[in-house]
Amino acid sequence: MKALPRPWPVRLLSMVAVLLTLWTGGVLAAQPSARPTSSTFTQGIPITASGYRAPQADASQRSFANGVTRIADLHYAGAGKDHSLQTLDLYLPSTPAVPRPLVVYIHGGGWSGGNARTTGAFEDFPAVLARFAAQGYAVASVNYRLSGTAIFPAARNDVQAAIDWLQDHASQYALDPKRLAVWGNSSGGHLAALTALGCDVQAGSRPCPKVLISWFGIYDMLRILADDDYPRIRNAARRFMGCANNPCGAATVHAASAIPRLGQVKPAVLLIHGTADPVVPYAQSVALASALKRQGEPVQLLLVAGVGHSLVDPQSQAVTQAANEKALQATLNFFKRYL
Repeated sequence: MKALPRPWPVRLLSMVAVLLTLWTGGVLAAQPSARPTSSTFTQGIPITASGYRAPQADASQRSFANGVTRIADLHYAGAGKDHSLQTLDLYLPSTPAVPRPLVVYIHGGGWSGGNARTTGAFEDFPAVLARFAAQGYAVASVNYRLSGTAIFPAARNDVQAAIDWLQDHASQYALDPKRLAVWGNSSGGHLAALTALGCDVQAGSRPCPKVLISWFGIYDMLRILADDDYPRIRNAARRFMGCANNPCGAATVHAASAIPRLGQVKPAVLLIHGTADPVVPYAQSVALASALKRQGEPVQLLLVAGVGHSLVDPQSQAVTQAANEKALQATLNFFKRYL
């Protein structure tokens, strides 16, 4: 859906916010180049012309480049009508079956759409996930109950159930639950943040994520509900929390927000956001980065100048390609450093 131009005062405030953030430190600013990156990791990744909804990849495909295999539609929870939504795809590298770091990916789609095999501007997202698996990671891409089926906290609980299932089957698939990362985009970034930052080390023996990576995510529902400049994500959030036609309860809004619920866990955090995002305000990522920095947590904020949601420039395919490649490379580098 093509976004309407934002009023000039909002654009001016956005530019001022970027300058202030750069001046105060703690952020990497990236201007996407029209030229492809030289990295072999990102080379040749196709991006959709529209930059948004890509066709769903073939579920029957089992093998990918560099010997990566995929086990599709593993049921991690549920029964009855919800059972088909509570599945995950597991991408495994060809390396010997020694315990591998585990990356759990959570798709976006406004909590109401999307699936584990499509995301953002990528034409073939399973092939992208397979590239990470080829680097030696086990990668699980998770489906969860959408807001049209079950409201919050169902989706958050599903993500945790998927992680629990993977930990229970760690020996079967040669996974190392102590080296766990959660990664998501948009509403999936929101669920990843709730999972990683709300993890309670005192609650049980389950290890908490060591790494959180979120692309253009949502972290403060109270601000989202109050922001009239972003009605699309505001309305989606209301449906997600079960208050589309009624006032949203304060307890629910608090529970669905990562920023006011930062716990004891201190994962390494990478946040990526386009400064021209018309769907989710990049101020959400700035605010989370600031909150984490105040608590002394390792956090890196990458603001990609001039691109919108899904790191898309609707006027330039080359800029969209470069921005997404830059984000992928930053994500891989972060995994290598912290996972």
